[in-house]
Amino acid sequence: MFPLVVFSQVKNEVWTDYIHNHYINSKWILFGDATFRIGENYVVGIRPSVKYILSNRVSFRAGIGNNYTFDSKDNISNIEIRPWQGVRAVWPSTGVFAIQHYVRVEEQYTSNSFTQDDFEGSIRLRYQLGTDVDIWESASGDHEVNMPLEYEVFSTLGYEDLYINRDRFIAGISYKIRGFITIEFNYVLQREGEGLRNMNTDKNIYRIRIRQTFSEKLKKVVPAD
Repeated sequence: MFPLVVFSQVKNEVWTDYIHNHYINSKWILFGDATFRIGENYVVGIRPSVKYILSNRVSFRAGIGNNYTFDSKDNISNIEIRPWQGVRAVWPSTGVFAIQHYVRVEEQYTSNSFTQDDFEGSIRLRYQLGTDVDIWESASGDHEVNMPLEYEVFSTLGYEDLYINRDRFIAGISYKIRGFITIEFNYVLQREGEGLRNMNTDKNIYRIRIRQTFSEKLKKVVPAD
């Protein structure tokens, strides 16, 4: 409860995400997620995606997000369609730690169903730096507990004087049954502003993520997210 006390004037949200990975073969994976978010409004989203594994350290991804915001009267107040492309790389990687780099480009098309008929578009760049800290692993290696740590910055392209307009600090705890399911809890501190020197705390986000992997033959060959 500590973030609620420290940032009592900041908005609080709860996000619940279900993420799946389905291996077609050792190179191609169908994946995606469904999300439900509770805050000032309710958001329901689904994001079908595809992933190509170039190597154990590099993968390419693409998909299309669909988010629907509901107001207090259970009416859809905002629709967002978000095609995106990205690359994820792991470097450096040692026996002690691995650093993950994730770059995405998103084309955002939004429509407020109350004030506009057409979609307005923008392009956003996201970069995430992260790692997992190993806490515990069973003797068989099939069960483990990790602490994910991530930092992410957002930039809406097309603004000459505005490079970074949002960032997130993410920390959590995850329990993994290797090759099958991961249950993860995150605390996310989100800031908004105009450049890193002018960021102000905007949201406390409490997020539960459930990741599930399908395909018994391949899920132990290539690690999933």
